[in-house]
Amino acid sequence: MKFKSSQLCTLALTFSASCGHVEGVRHAEAPRAGMPLQELAVLEREYSFNVNQCIRTAEEVVDMQHRCSEARWADCVYAATMYLRGCGVAADRVKAEALFQRSCGFGSSLGCAMAGVLTKDFERGIALLEEPCALGYLAACGNLGIKLFNRGKRADVARATELLDKACREEHVYYCGALGKLVIKWKIEPRFAATQTLLEHACKERDLESCYMLAIALEDGSLGTVDYDRAAALNWATCHQLDHLPSCNSLGYMLVLGRGYEKDPLKGAMLFYVACNRGYGPACDSMGEATEKGWGGPASPSKALPFYDRGCELGSEHGCKRAKELRAAGSGIVGSIELHRFGGRI
Repeated sequence: MKFKSSQLCTLALTFSASCGHVEGVRHAEAPRAGMPLQELAVLEREYSFNVNQCIRTAEEVVDMQHRCSEARWADCVYAATMYLRGCGVAADRVKAEALFQRSCGFGSSLGCAMAGVLTKDFERGIALLEEPCALGYLAACGNLGIKLFNRGKRADVARATELLDKACREEHVYYCGALGKLVIKWKIEPRFAATQTLLEHACKERDLESCYMLAIALEDGSLGTVDYDRAAALNWATCHQLDHLPSCNSLGYMLVLGRGYEKDPLKGAMLFYVACNRGYGPACDSMGEATEKGWGGPASPSKALPFYDRGCELGSEHGCKRAKELRAAGSGIVGSIELHRFGGRI
């Protein structure tokens, strides 16, 4: 149970970098990079990060990229953010990471924080996030907590919990879902009640990961309370009103199992189908399982195989493993899956 790097990126961008064009932008040469809050102030003042429109041209972004230097560290950070978001230029995670890393080399705490988030190397990411966190940049501390959690070592649990709890409590609600995952995975019972309260608050603030984790906890009792009806209502709202595909997948299972709803395997399978069609890998695994077990139709391991293959293509380790097992058992591929078949029927 890990946060993917794409989720980490979203969580890290708490400085709300925008792509707004401002005439006569001054390229900040002072103050020097180093203190996160001062850097944020420079970026907001000189580059109008708080403007919510994306209207910078590719030429402007590329010019900033070329001007990236120790004196113009803010150009590095701004251009990196544009590449990360695909704002004015095509999204390019590799260029974004390189520019953030370059700004980090020039002393930018924000550059180090974002390079730490983007790198796939846990040890490197943790090392890059340490200093910005120590300098009081709460987003770096929250992301450091996530990196420590994802590293999966029991020795990291206490520190990761402390970092995520602080970030969650100080109105950075998007870290509450990560805290919930950590407390559930490591079964930190003394924190069950407090964590559920924090997830409740974050969900009310429309943090979708927190709503999702709260629903899971209420369904399986992993935070000490079982409430199928409430879990079902949370999943329904987060799926249908807020379009959160993991919640749609969870809702599908609740329908298959008859938890909080009258048992309806076909309707549950339809939810899996649509979420898979929209590119959510775990839902493809769920549809494979539904097809194997005959939820809503005849059981057919051979017809399940393409769903597991699709889940594997979308990054699901379980999908890859199950596809391999079915092939070893002699289940043949029956043709491509028509992932549009149930579209619009839910």
